[in-house]
Parts: sequence; C-alpha cells; structure tokens
Amino acid sequence: MIAFLQKLLDNEIVQGIIVVVFFGIIAKLLPILGNLLKNLYKKWITHKINKCVKKAEKKFSDPKSGDKKKSYVLSQTQKYNDRLTKMNTNIDTVIENCVQILNTKNATMKESLQANVTDLANTTAESLKATVTEAVQTKITETLTK
Repeated sequence: MIAFLQKLLDNEIVQGIIVVVFFGIIAKLLPILGNLLKNLYKKWITHKINKCVKKAEKKFSDPKSGDKKKSYVLSQTQKYNDRLTKMNTNIDTVIENCVQILNTKNATMKESLQANVTDLANTTAESLKATVTEAVQTKITETLTK
C-alpha cells in the first residue's frame, strides 16, 4: 500500500493535480482570511479609539469641551485614519459611535445609581421610623408602669 502511494506521488501528473487542488483551496480561503483579518483589525482600531475617547472624557471634564475632546482624540488616533479609509470607514463615525456608547453607559449608570440611592434612602427611612416607633413605645410603656 505504501509503495503504491509512493509510486502514485512520484507521478508528475498526480503531483500537478495535488498542487492545483492545494492552490485552489488556498484561493478559496484567502478572501475569507482577508475579511477576518480586516474585521479583527477594525475592532482593534475601534478599541484604541474608544480608549482615547475615555481618556479625553477624563482629561476635559467641562461639559462644553466637546471640540477639545474631539481634536484630542483625532490627534491621538490620526495614525489609524488611513487604514480606516481603506476599509471604507470614516474615523469621525467611529469616534461618534464610541462617544454614543460611552454616553449611553454613563446615562444607564447614573439612572441605576439614582434608583439605588432612592431605594437606600427609603429603606433607611423605614428602618429609622421603625426604630423610633419602637423606642417611643418602650418609653411610653416604661412611663406608664412607674
């Protein structure tokens, strides 16, 4: 069996067929791998831009400093602009998406925090009311028994 396979592989026609099949498979896989790498690189760039947006939010805390924040992010991420342009994506669009996601997260966290504070205040008020009521009843009971 092994001798037959060796003889078969020594045949130039069979070798040619194997090479053609091999390159055909590679030709089919290259576009798929190219798209995969392109999407992966785009996500990596988006991650880097997102980090810059967060840094800008911390660096410029004034609510009216949107232009300063954007120019900071653009200056920090300029090196990715050419690559994004080749991928038919505008860096401004990526920045706006990152800002929108960050604002949505901040709004959600703020609402959650407000709800938790309200719940905590209500619970504390109810607990305090129960404690005071119990203390008053105890004092009244002590006073009446004397």
